Amino acid sequence: MWKKKLCKYGADCRSQDWCGYIHPGETLEDGEIKEPVSKRVKREDEVRAANFLASLTPVAPPTILIDGKNVSRHINRDRPSVPPLVRAIRYYRAKGYKVLVFLPEWAYNGGKGGKRALEDAQALKPWVDDETVSLTPAYTNDDLFLFKYVQEIEKSALVLSNDNFDDHVRAGLVTRDWLNVHTIKYTFVGGTFLPVK
Repeated sequence: MWKKKLCKYGADCRSQDWCGYIHPGETLEDGEIKEPVSKRVKREDEVRAANFLASLTPVAPPTILIDGKNVSRHINRDRPSVPPLVRAIRYYRAKGYKVLVFLPEWAYNGGKGGKRALEDAQALKPWVDDETVSLTPAYTNDDLFLFKYVQEIEKSALVLSNDNFDDHVRAGLVTRDWLNVHTIKYTFVGGTFLPVK
């Protein structure tokens, strides 16, 4: 067909029958109807705008996995307690993070003799009930659950722990590079929780 370009005058062209250009609503040889340029440009602009807005949509922050045994021992290594855990949970929740704590079952219920529980362990009951605190089974290494969660459930999750996990690096379960990406170190300054990533 000899008409190849759209007419610059569009529907207002006074010579549509013989100007040699394509006009809006005109049927071509293949049966296709050409839409006005202004509608096509508007649609392309809308698509670009939608793509731009989608790129601005905030990405959910990663889940914070708390090494419960490690954090509970921060203030007093000989007598692990609940307050450090509570401070860490509240800190991250206040910032909009999903928080999961992995804690050995014996640290919550005291184990066989009932003497190994964290000081004030029952203060964790609301978080155990809503599954923020996951109790890991006896005779298993609770660190393995942290690693498995990151490796199989949420690859962007971060582990809050001051543990160097040397035994797991030697065993080949994780690498130093992996730990550098996936762990957050922390301290308490005057009772205030202070993480560093």
